[in-house]
Amino acid sequence: MAGQGPTVIQEINAKTWTIFGGLMISLTIFTTYVIYVIRGGQIFLPTISHTWEDPPGTYLSRFFVGYGTDVMYVAVIFIYWARVNARHAVEQRYTVSEKTLLIMGMVGIFCLSWVPPICDSSKPTCRGYNPIHDTFAVTFFVLYTAYLIIIQAQPMFQRSSSLRKIYGAFTFLSIITKTRFFIQLFAHGSTATFPILAVFEWTDTTIIVTWTCVYVSEHCQHLSWAIVHWSKEDRLAVESEFSDETVGPYIGLKQLRLLALTFCILTLVTTLIAGIITQTLPKDVIPFISDMWVYIPGDWISRWGTIRGCWCSIISQIMLYYSQKEVYPTLTVISIISLLGLSIVGSVNEQEDHAIHTFGAVLFFVLFDIYIIITASINPPNVSKCTIWGLTVFILFTHIRHLLPHIGAQWRVEPDVLLDIEAFLEWSDTFCIIAFMYLDVFYRDHTDEVFNMIVTNTQQRNRKEWRRVPQDEKTPRGTEDGYSLVIGTN
Repeated sequence: MAGQGPTVIQEINAKTWTIFGGLMISLTIFTTYVIYVIRGGQIFLPTISHTWEDPPGTYLSRFFVGYGTDVMYVAVIFIYWARVNARHAVEQRYTVSEKTLLIMGMVGIFCLSWVPPICDSSKPTCRGYNPIHDTFAVTFFVLYTAYLIIIQAQPMFQRSSSLRKIYGAFTFLSIITKTRFFIQLFAHGSTATFPILAVFEWTDTTIIVTWTCVYVSEHCQHLSWAIVHWSKEDRLAVESEFSDETVGPYIGLKQLRLLALTFCILTLVTTLIAGIITQTLPKDVIPFISDMWVYIPGDWISRWGTIRGCWCSIISQIMLYYSQKEVYPTLTVISIISLLGLSIVGSVNEQEDHAIHTFGAVLFFVLFDIYIIITASINPPNVSKCTIWGLTVFILFTHIRHLLPHIGAQWRVEPDVLLDIEAFLEWSDTFCIIAFMYLDVFYRDHTDEVFNMIVTNTQQRNRKEWRRVPQDEKTPRGTEDGYSLVIGTN
């Protein structure tokens, strides 16, 4: 008996997804370069990292390149899955496995994601560290170029002669640009005026982004990144009857939300420990969360960790929206905007630009608390009323911290006492939000049946039959326009 595969609720084509990520990174680099030049920097040619040392280049790189790398993780998975599906048509067995290539690509993107948070200057506008910055940057370029070269050396698809020439040119130029690392080693202190290092870096970056977009566009256009509904019974049937290659890589809503909360909690804990060890936190008072994100290494961790946590939270909020019978799109939008506000908080610390940092903090705390209060009123998780309303009332109470300066002036309370109370209430609000984010997913129906998955487009029918599935009262929203993937006997 055939098992029923996932029902696609929403999907984005691999080509569109990858080009979006490539443009996000490329436009950020171009924008920070233009700002750098307008502010008096050299026109030809700074290294990319030099355009990320001063605001707003520092903020833009942390925010947009951070989210761009998260998008590119999925692009690497597209390449992996397309090659795995094409493997049956290739008689030759290659030395490097597809899983090894996947790990190489993912680790390369991981290293790139750390380049903006740890910028290459120690000045106050940046507070980075050049040796670590360069280590991550070089590892990214070397590892991703090796990934590119091996994929070209182990072809899985038929290519036109023009495409082979394009790939060959990409590979050759990318290898040539790596000579800059040797030039940097042996030409230290050189007075040469031509910016060969910068030229090679810009060329290499352009090649890597372009190659990824072209490869996905040419060979992965039959794939999509989708939100799907897949019941436990059908999932177990398919997984028991067929190999791992039948169903694309996937992650469940509950697993993604757990990953998001892990990023949030680890960022808080590690930056607190780092602040205590380095003695950079205010003494004899409870530190505010923002106090932990100003100095090294707390600033590096927060710049990286908040983007990862917010990315996973945003995607899981969208998945949560599609998992429920009763849907409230405005609430989902409010929660997403609030999480973007938290991304701003992590990207711009309070000493770099207090106004922008505060704006992000207000967006996050006010909007997410509004989301919690309204959700608890009209569509609460499946927990006791005492639990949900106790949490909601306490969240409202934490906002008394905004009135503490006026209360302190009226009652002549010591400033340090007020700061301790305010910091305690901020921490309390934060952990209430974390608790609700957990309840919002783990204590609702159908949330264990919604997944992010790489799927084959509905037009492709190789070993799979797609048919329209009517929505019933137990089917999550969105499946009325979806298709069910039935693993048949074709």
